[in-house]
Amino acid sequence: MASIDDNAFEIERRSIQLKYNTNMPSGGTLGWDNCPNDVSNGNTDGETLIYNVALGATFLQSNGKWWFKKSLPNTWIEIGGSTSVASNVVTKNIAAGNTEEFYSLDLSNNTSFEWVADTTNSGTGGNSLSKLSSLYHNSAMTSNEYSFLGENIDMDITITASGTNCIFEITNNEASTITSSVKVEAMNAL
Repeated sequence: MASIDDNAFEIERRSIQLKYNTNMPSGGTLGWDNCPNDVSNGNTDGETLIYNVALGATFLQSNGKWWFKKSLPNTWIEIGGSTSVASNVVTKNIAAGNTEEFYSLDLSNNTSFEWVADTTNSGTGGNSLSKLSSLYHNSAMTSNEYSFLGENIDMDITITASGTNCIFEITNNEASTITSSVKVEAMNAL
């Protein structure tokens, strides 16, 4: 059986996860379901908790937006969502001659990204795997394909800056439909 000292050690090293419906000592819930950067210290118990929680804490809204406390006193950055710092795989069928947008990422939180694009040609059955890096600097995206495996599928991968967003697109130059699955990870998210 664990001792009180053992439990204290585990409690001290836990990660704090707040949610819009976190139970409060008063018996109610946290009562905040908006951007945590907008709370006012002392306004309500829930807002005070969000404002004063330790660095490294996370906050989850009911709409799925997830936030990470980056600095004190109350600076939070969004994880996932429109920033897609740790994305699920996005898969799209791209007809011959067409372009598909896979991601539009917010550059206010992240400026460098790693991409993996896995593509299959429905006409030839061939496939390819590309790994790319991109960096936002001087109002433009600089990108580099640093790894390529498989068949050379005739497609253009375009990574551009548009306003405050990074846009990732693939253009199919093949005579048949291609299927591309793309995953992205922000390199400076936290």
